[in-house]
Amino acid sequence: METDLLKGKQILITDDDYTCYRYIHAVLEKTGADFHWANNGLNAVDFIKSNPSVDLIFMDLSMPIMGGKQAIEHIHSINKNIPIIIQSGAINEFDTFNKLHGYFEFLEKPFKPNQVYTAVKNILKIDPLIQ
Repeated sequence: METDLLKGKQILITDDDYTCYRYIHAVLEKTGADFHWANNGLNAVDFIKSNPSVDLIFMDLSMPIMGGKQAIEHIHSINKNIPIIIQSGAINEFDTFNKLHGYFEFLEKPFKPNQVYTAVKNILKIDPLIQ
C-alpha cells in the first residue's frame, strides 16, 4: 500500500486478540495512519464517545464483555458514518448481520495483507490503491 496514503487518518482496531491488532497495524503502518486498539466492544464504544471522528474501524464480532454487533449498534448511534470493516471467522454470522444493518466490508479470519488492502480500498473508496 502506498506510503502516507492514510496519513492523519485515525484507525481503531477492535479485537480481543492483541496479535490481530498487531497484524493489521503492521500491514497498514506505512500508510501514515494513527492506530488505536480496543480489546472489546465496550472499550471501542467508549473510545468513539471520546473520539467520534475516527476515520475507520476494524471490528471483531466475537469478543468478551461486549461483542462487535452490539458495539456497532452503539457506535452508529454516535456516528453512523464511520466506515467499519468486520473481521471474524464466522462468515454466516456476518451475512446475517450485514443484511440487517447495512453495508460493511468483511475479512474472514485468517486473512492476508492483500485482503486488508482491498477492504480498506473498498470501504474508504480509494482508487487506485497501490500495493
